Amino acid sequence: MSILGEFAIRSLIKIGRQLVSICELSYRRDLLECCLNIENLLLKYKDLLRRRLPINGPECVMISRSLTSHIHQLQCRLQEAIIYQISDDFMDITSTIRTLREVAFHSSDEPNRQELFQAVIQDFINHSSTLTQTARLAANGTSCRSKSTIETINVTASQINDLTPQVIYAARIVFGDPTSSSTTQEHFDLLRDQWITQMEYLRCQVDEAIPSDEFVKACEEAIIHDTQQTEKAIADLNSSIIVDSTSNIIRRANRILLVACQEIENSEDSKFTTQLRQASNTFKDTFPPMIAAAKQLALNPDDKLMHSNWQQTNNELIDAIGNIREILQPITTNLVNGIAHISFCHDSRSSSKSPPPRPPLPSDEELSASAAPPRPPLPIFEATHEEPYDKDLPIPQANQPILMAAHDLHINIKQYSSHDNELIALAKKMAHFVAQLSLLIRGETGTKRDLISTSRELAEMSEHITYLAKQIAKECTDRRMRTHLLQVSERIPTIGTQLKILSTVKATMFGIYGKQIFSKNFLFVFFVNFTCIDYLPRSLSKNERAMINSEEDAEATEMLIGNAQNLMQSVKETVKAAEIASDKIHRMDNKIRLRWTRRTQ
Repeated sequence: MSILGEFAIRSLIKIGRQLVSICELSYRRDLLECCLNIENLLLKYKDLLRRRLPINGPECVMISRSLTSHIHQLQCRLQEAIIYQISDDFMDITSTIRTLREVAFHSSDEPNRQELFQAVIQDFINHSSTLTQTARLAANGTSCRSKSTIETINVTASQINDLTPQVIYAARIVFGDPTSSSTTQEHFDLLRDQWITQMEYLRCQVDEAIPSDEFVKACEEAIIHDTQQTEKAIADLNSSIIVDSTSNIIRRANRILLVACQEIENSEDSKFTTQLRQASNTFKDTFPPMIAAAKQLALNPDDKLMHSNWQQTNNELIDAIGNIREILQPITTNLVNGIAHISFCHDSRSSSKSPPPRPPLPSDEELSASAAPPRPPLPIFEATHEEPYDKDLPIPQANQPILMAAHDLHINIKQYSSHDNELIALAKKMAHFVAQLSLLIRGETGTKRDLISTSRELAEMSEHITYLAKQIAKECTDRRMRTHLLQVSERIPTIGTQLKILSTVKATMFGIYGKQIFSKNFLFVFFVNFTCIDYLPRSLSKNERAMINSEEDAEATEMLIGNAQNLMQSVKETVKAAEIASDKIHRMDNKIRLRWTRRTQ
């Protein structure tokens, strides 16, 4: 296990423990159990490595598989808990700051004015802190793949944390003199509006970071829980809890409606937007009857007719939420798993007819008269074109960073078949070429010509994989997915070109003396054409000549390693973004083969 791998696992555990302190009780036990199991497995794995046991041995492999399973389980539980927390915390983002304004403008002769103001300030601070903390968890602990969205969430959360003390300071000034000049009040209102605008923008970014269908599902579960709380309050004739619970139902319903509207604006699929718009309008029409029935029920909690009316309107609202959730669920038309890739070649004309009758069994005379046919030969399976690049790469050592990057990419994409998927086939080929590049750079095989030709082919493949990504993005009907795919793929050609240049530099350095001139924006390498160290200036000692060659070679190698790692990481992100974007593609008019089939082996 690499240092970066352990750091990523530790970061995931840290997020889990942070979430435990604020999440629902139903999630805490599972999160703690997952974190403890992963920590114990990490200790066992490191102990095996300390005892110098082989990483491909049975004990290490068993712990590694168990660790992978528990990490996946923790990621799933984290996403569920965070999305539920988002549905709860961002249900209402303005109530505390509006209460702060009301209390700040109270007249100075009201009783307990000071105590009330301090309590409201503390509520506002806690509310603001909770919202920003949950937003950071959404950025760092969910399946969000957009770096721009993650960065925007973190930056906006920091801005809100900086703005909150300013709002409090302005509120204290107004509170000290409610009859102060209009300038002071306008200053407070300006800061308040700025805080609300920033928080609404943060909420919008958080909604983009999480799957919409899972968010609607979390809100639906919370509404069902609020419904149960309302039923319990009706049995206890507690009007205040009835008001609180039904108000929460409407707030959550408004959040669902907001997310549905965002999805309508984001999509270019006319069929999808039409269905979602109709479902949203139907859902919105259930609000007024439910609100009216809830008000009547709060005034008369013991009225059976009022209770029945509220139940009916509330059930209609929940049913409408289910319709929206079903529409938002991704349609994985391109992902073919299990038996989905099996082709049934029945004639379409026979589909509407009843099956033919079963033929009669042969008689004993017929069976004895006829000899059994000879056994047919075993089928011969021909090797497919994808076999060469489906082979596993050698397990990298700690001193093989380029091979490690190629191995990481290949491990992530080898689950998909290269057949009928040009992107996967090209990504696997690039991983193998980078692995070969690692051996060439280390001087373990090949010549300088091989190093240069390999880097050139990688540069050409970088151009082609970007072309494929652009074609996929062109057919994607989801604007956010399309933008993300273009962002992660547009830097691949630049990295490929840099790799070709650096590989040429490295190849020229093999066995010669060179002088490097660095500048801020480019690297110009001037080489003196001496092929033997004996041709170096006689004024230099052997140690000085060795040091010059060593420093130049180390500098070029370091830059080449970083470039190869960036290339593999960008390809991995592009493949993942393309897979997600493929869910929003109904047809490929540009003749690109893009079938996501999981391999059975």
